[in-house]
Amino acid sequence: SRGGKVPIVCETSPCAKMLNEGGLLVYDPVQFLWHIRKELVWEKTEKEVMVHVPCSSKKMGSAPLFAAIAKMCSHNVHMTNIPCCGTAGDRGLRYPELPKASLQNLSPSPNGLPCYSTSQTCEVGLSNNTGTSWKSLLGLVERSTRHQKLM
Repeated sequence: SRGGKVPIVCETSPCAKMLNEGGLLVYDPVQFLWHIRKELVWEKTEKEVMVHVPCSSKKMGSAPLFAAIAKMCSHNVHMTNIPCCGTAGDRGLRYPELPKASLQNLSPSPNGLPCYSTSQTCEVGLSNNTGTSWKSLLGLVERSTRHQKLM
């Protein structure tokens, strides 16, 4: 990173958090998007979306950035009301009762909404337990942005 001059970005929030704990300065997806937001042209390509902030992002203080980034891509953003999706890294994949219990009070219902997060294991746990496909927030951002042309 040349002493922090070149940003290091990790595709998933939990991995970024672990790398940061190891002494590296690593951006998770929303931290990096916030860092470069003014270099992009944003368009609201979705009418309504649902977003889940992974536990690791909450611990890194990135939760407010999730809503801000999602609102740059969508007219209406619903944030999940749950403190944790219950996947707990890969534990919820081995013990499916964990996310099932955690998600029983998920509100609002994601039925029919495009749903996003920045943790692949959260996306799998949420998809398996809500009947809705959860995808990476990066896909929404890719469809909603283009790089500004410099003069």
